[in-house]
This record gives sequence, structure tokens and C-alpha cells, in this order.
Amino acid sequence: MESKAGSTSLGGTFAVDYLDPVIGSRIVSFDESAKRLQAKLNEMSTISNVIVIRENFPGDNMGGWGGLAVSDGTIGGYVWKVCV
Repeated sequence: MESKAGSTSLGGTFAVDYLDPVIGSRIVSFDESAKRLQAKLNEMSTISNVIVIRENFPGDNMGGWGGLAVSDGTIGGYVWKVCV
């Protein structure tokens, strides 16, 4: 849902590379679920048994989360925490 017509929404991908000789880097969507990112990391031979948690940044009721309109330039997105 756009709070302001023409505003730029989140989007894109990024690569995660831990030098796995078989799989190589993995492409991650900006809104990848914690469960899916965890599976991608655990498939790598250079990583094992991690737990991933995804949180709204900077918080659930800030940065455009919680259905609250925010001004242009407000920082908001996701943070993934990877735990061993």
C-alpha cells in the first residue's frame, strides 16, 4: 500500500557468498523470509546449522511499518540476524 503516490517502495536482490565451492553465491530477495534465507545458508558447505531471524528496521512501529505514514527519506527495511 502506498501512503504517497509516487513513493519508492522496497525492492531488489543481493548476493550472499561464503566461498562455497559447489553452490557458490546465493541470490537473496529483499523480502526473503527468514526460513528461506536460513535454508539457503544451511545448504552451503561452508556454513552449518544457522538460525535466521528477520526483523523490521528500525522497528515494528517506525520506518513505515505498522501502517503509519512517514515522510520522504525515512529509513526503513529489514534486518536479518544470523545465529549459530
